[in-house]
Amino acid sequence: MPTLPFQADSIADLFVRRLGMTPDLVAVSVEGEEATYGEVASLEERIRAAFLHHGIVAGDRVASVTANRIEQYALMVACAMSGVVWCPLNSGLGVDDLARTIDLVQPVAVLAESSAADKLASAGDTDINVIRFSHHTGSNFVTFEEWIDIPGSGTPTRYTLRQSDPFCMIFSGGTTGLPKGILLPAFAPVAGGFRLNEALQPTQTEVCFSTTQLFHAFAVCGWAPFCIAFGHRYVLAPTWSSSRYAEWVRQSGATVIDPFVSMMGMLLNAHRDEAPQILGPRVAISGLGGADPVATRIRREFETQFGVPLLDTYGSAEAGATVTRHHVGEEYGPGSSGTSKGWYSIAIVDDQDRELPNGEVGEITIRPELPNISSLGYWRQERETLATRRNLWIHTGDLGWLKPNGELYFVGRQGHFIRRRGEMISAAEIEHVIRELDGVRDVVVVAVPSELGEDDIMACVVADVDAEAIYRWCADKITPFKLPRYVSMVDAIPRKPPKQEPDRAGLAANEIDRAWDSQSEVYSPR
Repeated sequence: MPTLPFQADSIADLFVRRLGMTPDLVAVSVEGEEATYGEVASLEERIRAAFLHHGIVAGDRVASVTANRIEQYALMVACAMSGVVWCPLNSGLGVDDLARTIDLVQPVAVLAESSAADKLASAGDTDINVIRFSHHTGSNFVTFEEWIDIPGSGTPTRYTLRQSDPFCMIFSGGTTGLPKGILLPAFAPVAGGFRLNEALQPTQTEVCFSTTQLFHAFAVCGWAPFCIAFGHRYVLAPTWSSSRYAEWVRQSGATVIDPFVSMMGMLLNAHRDEAPQILGPRVAISGLGGADPVATRIRREFETQFGVPLLDTYGSAEAGATVTRHHVGEEYGPGSSGTSKGWYSIAIVDDQDRELPNGEVGEITIRPELPNISSLGYWRQERETLATRRNLWIHTGDLGWLKPNGELYFVGRQGHFIRRRGEMISAAEIEHVIRELDGVRDVVVVAVPSELGEDDIMACVVADVDAEAIYRWCADKITPFKLPRYVSMVDAIPRKPPKQEPDRAGLAANEIDRAWDSQSEVYSPR
């Protein structure tokens, strides 16, 4: 059982503790704009005053739809201090995706960047209370500054969250069906920050430069609480850019960075002819690289080219952002995702949930060894919650194997969801869109290897229309990062007995060589 460095029940407890110790310390920076803990405290108090003024109380849900910004960071703190459930949504969602997600969350207010506010307006839901983070000519929505401008408001009373109280809702692609709202308890971020500290073993004040958006579990249950708890500087990139990444890292003075494997591949391509060690941090921490051969090669080349040692992790929003991880100063086998250090039990099981011996590949299942360090379940989806937690284990839908010493080797996903450019994407969501096209009789969406690591997306379709028509239909309906790169026209979808489930692995292996590639725009064997 792990030993906790100090007591805290929520990210609010961490923030109040840090504010009392170092109010003038810079808490967060985004593209040259920075705020100290004292300045964040002033802003989050104004947000809480706005909650009170507008009748938003503990247990209500407030969504944010924006790329990284200081106001969103302050909103996170304000929600933790008021008991309001924070629901950060992916700012890249398209109109339909965003409307469907908002309909599931049913927030009392949405704080949105201009592009997201425009999408909400075009969705036609006039009942949503939308607050723009920035002014936009012609908008009927109130701006953030107007919304928090409450004359004569004092400091609102803090609401004390218990460890098991809901704190935020993270959306992630599920193993089946459409993306789900994963409800996290107040203690989950605290535990995640402690685990990250345990892995990094900092001996100095760190500067953590991250391209991870605040709507991701690794930010909420990793970087943010780690930096608050231990006084490190949190530098957030507004977005991902392979051409600007090295410049951003150097300007920030970063000692720790967090590129995903696909980002490492893009950085290697962008800086292939430059001198090595152009970045400078002492360590990089990444996730879900696993034992995949392409990912393993990219990680090795990244360490050589940039002189930055890599720590791998494995986790999920449901179980914990860093269930297993490498630790500074410890040796691991190639492709290892590290160990849990007593925070979780991990079992590899077959399709009947029977535990498999060490070394055999099966589904990764997880059981927390401390209360309130994993999710509370899926929002408004009780049946899916119970199915994922059958037999008292969290079923990840991921495949892997264990060494006798507890090292986890993640080897892939079970086919119903795809990881692309750091985003989790539901195959069922894309399949649903394609099925709506006239002439489509059957479709299965699968992950195929990307030359950048992680996955690309291929749609295998039985239809009377051609591949380009299917791609163009998707381009009009689907958020860009979810678009299939490949479309393969097939006579029938192969299925496996006894349940007649699609043979996703067979499709991925056999159809990729004859698929239409949107990047080449030539429908012929590659």
